[in-house]
Amino acid sequence: MKNPSETRSLTAAANAEANCEPRAESKKKLFNHNQPFSIIVILPDTPFDKNLLNMGKREVVLWVKHQITRLKYMNKHIHFNGHSNISLRARLITPSGKIIFHGYAEVEQFTILNAFHGRIDIGNNVYMGSFITVYGEGGVVIGNDVMVGPGVRILSSKRVSFNKDTLLTQQPEQAKPSKIGNDVLIGANAVINGVEIGDGAIIGSGSIVVKDVPPYAIVAGNPAKLIRFRGEELSESKQTETDSILHEIYQSLPVR
Repeated sequence: MKNPSETRSLTAAANAEANCEPRAESKKKLFNHNQPFSIIVILPDTPFDKNLLNMGKREVVLWVKHQITRLKYMNKHIHFNGHSNISLRARLITPSGKIIFHGYAEVEQFTILNAFHGRIDIGNNVYMGSFITVYGEGGVVIGNDVMVGPGVRILSSKRVSFNKDTLLTQQPEQAKPSKIGNDVLIGANAVINGVEIGDGAIIGSGSIVVKDVPPYAIVAGNPAKLIRFRGEELSESKQTETDSILHEIYQSLPVR
């Protein structure tokens, strides 16, 4: 005859075995990859978006990322007029100025936007690669449908005096606004300071832009010089030079 303790052990084992299969089935159902993915995340002070229920994985991730970014920079003079995809490793700094996103923007990691006491305006459908620096003390405006390659520097002030009797750190700077038009492509490591770049222009990689760039111009070099205009008919040698510049720019941009 079995003792009571042995009987209880067998009963517990039988119950565990009986309960094991339904749990496994429920797990399979929960993580069934053939079923549509849906998730709802509610953050503090965040309005519920009914469209979340119909979003795919990528759209949900981008929505959550945007809400985290919005909360991260709340009350810091940074305004988002629409969703954005800003790396959590990017830095948006506004000591006493403003940064305004006027639509959708992608900002990659290690990029710094520092408004200082000025303002940075970024248009709709703007892509900014990694390691970009934008200083907005004199005012920076970036238009719509702009692509900016990695390592680009967009500045907006210049030294106005180089008196040898005064330390350079104590000499004044003059605001020199930088304005970038719509449909502009800027190659990696270009430097832009206090100039206006017209709509549709292309800036070659590594270019130092010291003069205004007319609309639809392709410029490159140090200092940047006009190569041609978009849509212009060229000789074979000139076409080869242009293709080389464009190839170098596109090599620096990720596949989107």
